[in-house]
Amino acid sequence: MNKENSIPRILMITSGNKEHSSSRIRAIQYIPFLESAYKVKWLPRSGNIRQVGLSGKIRLAAIKRINLVRIYLNLFFSDYDILFIQRVLFAEHWLNLVRKRRKKIVFDVDDAIHLAGKRNAGDRTKTSIRLADVVITSCPVLYNFAKEHNSNTFIITSAVNTDVLLPSFPKQNSVVTIGWIGSSWTTKYLELLRTVFEQLSSRYTLKLLLIGASSHDAKFKIDTEFAEWSEHAEAGKLQAIDIGIMPLFDNEFERAKGGYKLFQYMAAGKPVLASPVGINNTIVVNGENGFLCADEKEWLNKLSYLIEHPEKRLKMGGKGREAAVLKYGLVPCAKKLLGALDSIQVNK
Repeated sequence: MNKENSIPRILMITSGNKEHSSSRIRAIQYIPFLESAYKVKWLPRSGNIRQVGLSGKIRLAAIKRINLVRIYLNLFFSDYDILFIQRVLFAEHWLNLVRKRRKKIVFDVDDAIHLAGKRNAGDRTKTSIRLADVVITSCPVLYNFAKEHNSNTFIITSAVNTDVLLPSFPKQNSVVTIGWIGSSWTTKYLELLRTVFEQLSSRYTLKLLLIGASSHDAKFKIDTEFAEWSEHAEAGKLQAIDIGIMPLFDNEFERAKGGYKLFQYMAAGKPVLASPVGINNTIVVNGENGFLCADEKEWLNKLSYLIEHPEKRLKMGGKGREAAVLKYGLVPCAKKLLGALDSIQVNK
């Protein structure tokens, strides 16, 4: 047999392209690692998400339809061994047809998409999990949910590239920068700290750096810089902060979040403050790499403590960086992914 033909092939279907955070983090960035053992063909469902205006929306819809045609043609006519699905929900009959072709299915889910409440998302998510040969989740809550429907389920946290996102030298100025990274949709969580920001700004010389948000999304009584997110600029913006924050509501949907913000702050060598919700309780070790803050009083006290103690920020940031490299980095997570794929008996 030709050696090249004996290499297992993966058809990777992602929800979006590199601009889509979930697709980039949970699938696309693994391709170079997967190619050490597999031939990988990647097809995104959506195109550039930054289309604006009516013409942009029309263009985006057209690209999505064209991509879907390509995806379905590849599902049933291209030659592959493993179908790697990142977050896309296919109808049950399509998945059964893939299985009839004797293809293995990997389903990756990193959010509580079963709670979306539209187009039977709950049933479709359960079906995707049940029909998969391997299910990969990002946190214990999703793991427990998936395990009810598929015993071959793994947790692989959303990997941060610690070779790209590096610590920065301590700043020489006295202005402490509190940082947050996210999207317009997730700025709602910052409302939990509105009063805290106001009280802190009356006590200290501070700046709030919001990466991925705009002035239309959030306005607080504190000196605020709004930075547009881009893959190229992300590392520099995160290096510019002194403290990374992740406030969350304590609801069913939020408990299934994967804590990726925290991994980013930690990789940049920053102490982290987070709501004690879901996986955050595992990531944050109180007093070691940051603090868990359950209410406004704790947020105010712990932020004040870190503002007043730069040496503690440096020490906690160092501990966080160690954990990011050893546990949450791209290399250890890629090894786990390859291990999960090894549980599939390809061509057997």
